[in-house]
Amino acid sequence: MAVGWGARARGRARAEEAKWPAVPVQTSPVASGANRPAEVDPTSSEVTRLLCQAVYARPDRVKAVKAWWRRIRGKAGKAKKPRRSTRRPIYLEGSDDCPPLGEPTALWVVDHVLHGPPLPVPSYGFDLVPVAAHSLRARRRRWARRACILVLCGLVAYAVPWAFAIWAAAVIVALFLRWAAFRAIRRVGPTRWAPSRRLAYVVLLMPWLLALLPYGPVDGDVFELRLELALLPLGLAAVVALAYAADRLVARSALGALAREGVSSDDLPWAAAKAKRRMSDISKDQSQLALPYDASEQFVGAGRDVWGPARISIPLKPKDAEESVRPFGEAELLRRVGTALNELGRGAREITDPLPGFSMERVLGLPAARWLQRTRETKVELPDLSGLGRRSPSGVPDRLYLRAQCISWDGQIVVSVFVHAALEAGELRLTIRPHVMTPLYNELRVTAAPARTRGARLLRWLAAQSLLDTAMGPLAVWRLVARLGEKAEGRAEEEDPVSLRDRYSTEEVTDMHQSDDAKRHVVLMQSCVFRTVAEYLDEQGIDLAAYERQVATVTNNILVYGDNNAPIQNVAGSGISGVGQDNKNQGGK
Repeated sequence: MAVGWGARARGRARAEEAKWPAVPVQTSPVASGANRPAEVDPTSSEVTRLLCQAVYARPDRVKAVKAWWRRIRGKAGKAKKPRRSTRRPIYLEGSDDCPPLGEPTALWVVDHVLHGPPLPVPSYGFDLVPVAAHSLRARRRRWARRACILVLCGLVAYAVPWAFAIWAAAVIVALFLRWAAFRAIRRVGPTRWAPSRRLAYVVLLMPWLLALLPYGPVDGDVFELRLELALLPLGLAAVVALAYAADRLVARSALGALAREGVSSDDLPWAAAKAKRRMSDISKDQSQLALPYDASEQFVGAGRDVWGPARISIPLKPKDAEESVRPFGEAELLRRVGTALNELGRGAREITDPLPGFSMERVLGLPAARWLQRTRETKVELPDLSGLGRRSPSGVPDRLYLRAQCISWDGQIVVSVFVHAALEAGELRLTIRPHVMTPLYNELRVTAAPARTRGARLLRWLAAQSLLDTAMGPLAVWRLVARLGEKAEGRAEEEDPVSLRDRYSTEEVTDMHQSDDAKRHVVLMQSCVFRTVAEYLDEQGIDLAAYERQVATVTNNILVYGDNNAPIQNVAGSGISGVGQDNKNQGGK
């Protein structure tokens, strides 16, 4: 019987092998177009759905309490080791933690996208409009929850006015004493004249002492007041917990709808007329052709995994001493490169599929400060920077780039290769800047987990989380008063321009297959650029010896070091960072 089963299994395996070709074969030539749209619909992509779900996420209070308890017991775990890069033989600096999800995400989108610069940073592989619409709804629900809590507190105050007034006075005095204590310590240091921080806790205990300590003859009214003082905190916590429970149920419903139905541009949450006009402008401008870059030589919104730029400089010397070099311009060279990239993997003789979600555009790269200034003044138009070898590119802040881009893994991986050419002082300077948009943090993939909870488990989860939400509210106010007294600076807010996609993406691609695809796409497009430039320069009668030598160096660096440049490292474990041969940072943020 075992022998027969093994023979049948081998037969099925041979049948499956017969169905699968060794290489993907094009059944017909793929049409080429200069402005061919990407194959991935940004609105229905997985990235758009996960970012919309992120605004409805709620913090896991139980997990936070468990982590706090482990720290108290001294079992927080070992210190984190230096992070080793998955693509290059270097160590990465700092940690790569996901920013807060839920309402902080929604407020960030409202502040930096809806109320940010007039033009948004270009979005690749996802749609900003649904994320903005769901962020507005999440903010409205935040206001509704707070209003509901205030109404419930007002009802409690109406029911037991004297007990509520005593507790309110104790809380206000305790907060003032805590603020005064931290302010005195900040100004003159800890002295005996400064109020003690412990005094605030004593004031908070006064209503309990009035309610529980035995004293004097007690009539009916005093007994009722003491009972109200004892039960008021518990009753107030119970009604506030109901508000938090309702908020979590509403957020769970929104998460479930997004997980089941996805995102559709025809079924977005309601928005006011002003917000609709702003989102309409974002829809038209999120594919703009002007890209800001920051001090780390990174185009904002193009990805955190930035390869070291490949810079090739060659003298424009004729290969034949008796003939002169034919005149040409940067625009002509980039046009030829764009045509070759557009035809990559396409045609009647190709036996493989083309690059997924491929698109090619001419874009404008300019400094972030200039980009902000221009977007606030007027619409950005792409100027004519052809030059034709007569106009020197030096001193011109706006540079013309050719952007070749392919989108794969449902928008999770976006590879962009920016090509720039400059003719000056008898030389051609070719610069290639690959950027890889990395996947979203894993925390965004589990935001819909509460939508799958059912039955008694849902009730336990809801009760525990809502009660801890209730406790975290006063604790947040208590800590806020201390920070105000110390005048401690909070988390530094990002300065525009910033990218939502970069904010919630990992520093590097960690999945093995995604990393292979990203590296292969960069190498394919970069090799096509090198090959096409060599062919074009040869047609113009230019000597290619220096060019081929530099291209070979870049290719060898990719094979050995995983980047266009060779990294230079410090001693392991002491602030190691990747540095290219051009002394520029090769990594992400």
